[in-house]
Amino acid sequence: MQQTQRIINGKIQPYLQKKEQERREAERKAQEAAREEQARLDAIAKAEADRLAEEARQKALAEKKTEEEAEAEAQAAAAMAEPAPVVVAEYGMETKTVTDAGTAKLKESWDWEIEDFKTIPTDIYEMRKDHVIKALAPAINAKIAAGIRNIEGVKIFKTTKIDTRVKR
Repeated sequence: MQQTQRIINGKIQPYLQKKEQERREAERKAQEAAREEQARLDAIAKAEADRLAEEARQKALAEKKTEEEAEAEAQAAAAMAEPAPVVVAEYGMETKTVTDAGTAKLKESWDWEIEDFKTIPTDIYEMRKDHVIKALAPAINAKIAAGIRNIEGVKIFKTTKIDTRVKR
């Protein structure tokens, strides 16, 4: 068991962390490319809406309509222009290694620690620190599971653990 843990901590975990870093970098690049493409498509759609609005305005003025009526028709034509499609970044979602012996993947979970016990006397806190944390754990874990990441006096952070499964 100790030999297995040494292999996991010494070789597999650094490898998986490197792969996770590469995945995050690819995700960042994909999101940046999606933002740039979205900006390009938005500019094209805006130019088309402006063109349609100007054509409608010119047509209305040629028909001897008032400036307000021409502007209203221009706005209506611009509103009828097709909106730009939404660009979604595509990238790999998980870091996982599969071998004949089993699988290993990084698994992220939220963890927490209490930062501020100013209202509790130090001697009582030190005597019952484990009991207090154990008593608060269900409430704090429920808030974290509900998506709350800002709890006063509690530091919430992500931890990375290795999840392995051995084939037999």
